[in-house]
Amino acid sequence: MRRVWGKEAEIRPRGNNAVHLFERRIKVRASILGSVSVYNGPGIQCVALFEVNGDNEIVRVTRRGGGRDCWNAFRRNEPR
Repeated sequence: MRRVWGKEAEIRPRGNNAVHLFERRIKVRASILGSVSVYNGPGIQCVALFEVNGDNEIVRVTRRGGGRDCWNAFRRNEPR
């Protein structure tokens, strides 16, 4: 998991499992008049959570934030 995602921002306990939290901030383009692109603020916070059991198996994956923009950012981390 770390090979693909890098170092997690946080690890939280959940019963006997551990939840690894990964964060990404992405800039989202807002188009004005179709030809001018503006980046708004610090970007969107995208979060991916991986719950790992005692055998180091991923038993649950959750993502939050940003809709399609975050989903596309996370898809870059898919194993090939």
